[in-house]
Amino acid sequence: MSLLIVDAESCRLEERASLSLSGFQERKHLQAWIEQYPQMLGEPLLIINTEFSSFEKSKLRLDILALDKRGKTVVVELKLKAEGTQADLQALRYASKLSSTLRDEIVGLLADYHGISQTESESRIQDFLDPEADADLPQDSVQPRIILAAESFDTDLTTCVLWLRESRIDIRCVELAAYKLPDGSVAIVPRVIIPLPQAEQYLDRVRKRTEAIEEAQDRASQSQGRHEAILTCLRKLRAEVSADAPKQNWMWIKTNEKGIHYEVLLQQRRIGVSLDFESDDASENRRRFDFFEARRDQFKSMPNLEFQRERRGGRWCRIGCWVDYTGWTPDVADAVAIAMNRLIDLCSPVLAELSAQEKIS
Repeated sequence: MSLLIVDAESCRLEERASLSLSGFQERKHLQAWIEQYPQMLGEPLLIINTEFSSFEKSKLRLDILALDKRGKTVVVELKLKAEGTQADLQALRYASKLSSTLRDEIVGLLADYHGISQTESESRIQDFLDPEADADLPQDSVQPRIILAAESFDTDLTTCVLWLRESRIDIRCVELAAYKLPDGSVAIVPRVIIPLPQAEQYLDRVRKRTEAIEEAQDRASQSQGRHEAILTCLRKLRAEVSADAPKQNWMWIKTNEKGIHYEVLLQQRRIGVSLDFESDDASENRRRFDFFEARRDQFKSMPNLEFQRERRGGRWCRIGCWVDYTGWTPDVADAVAIAMNRLIDLCSPVLAELSAQEKIS
């Protein structure tokens, strides 16, 4: 890649130069430039420390430790030329060590680096963070980000970086291209090469969509396990219970009447236990529900039961209650099973009476 230098009357094409051959050194120059102008790395960064070596039982020395606008720590590994180096492995080692760094430690590192008080350090960090993103330093450890900055990268390293990104490691490569100008000075042109800026937004959407799908799959798997635990507990109370396979967050328990079933509905902080009238005929659902409601006195032993005559646009009806919980334990499955067993005990004679009446009519 070349650099085109222009003015009002002429233009000149300059080829890339070599930083090392131009006499520049990694620590003395490259690190100092980024320390003074961290935005060279493609985003605003707050430098927390340089030449950081306070890793427990380790001689590792991190080039630059920074903070981004969202409050995440950023490992910056610098190389004049990254070809044939283990810059990726080095950065991963630094990130693993920093993954247990806490908020107060970051504040202390910045204070030591600038020779300021803890209070002033805290203030500088808060002033730097993006208020619109509701950013803050995390109280506990989070996975640090990684930025590799070098004059050039080889295929081995960039392939590894792309794979790490697919594995949800926030790592990027910034190319620092050097060009010698006519007056003898050197221009540094920084460029984010991984991820490509024009693709980053798209890749972020893909990543979020993938995470949402995986989260939904995890919830479905969790729901199935909880339904199975509830059903196991219920069958200890009444072995004859027959249930359909759980679907998402709900499970049906069969009755002998078509269009009427018991249901277990899982929600985040509560679980519904109910008798549901859900035939295709809305008027039939209401008629059957009214039959139960007319015998409401028979359900006094479950005072928390709710009688809902019209649900889902008036088509379906429901009689049920909720079991509240704060965290899933085997005791929750027992409580839900006991509530369902009690509901079946109360509803069964009314269902039998309804069935007999429907057969006569």
